[in-house]
Amino acid sequence: MLRRICIALTFFLPSLLSAQHPVVPGYERFYSQGEDPSVEAGLLLLGELNCVSCHQPGESLESAVSVKTAPVL
Repeated sequence: MLRRICIALTFFLPSLLSAQHPVVPGYERFYSQGEDPSVEAGLLLLGELNCVSCHQPGESLESAVSVKTAPVL
């Protein structure tokens, strides 16, 4: 009986905890305080989250998005 309770708590307890949002240091430092995120904030996120590795930006945005490469482990 105790084992079933422990198993049930293992599956249901994490759903009670609040999820944390992902932290992107550059965005948090410069753009998280404003009410209306600017275009620069979106461009920063495109580069920081490496979205352009799979999604090609338009020609007008290629020079504006600074792409971060993955670290060499």
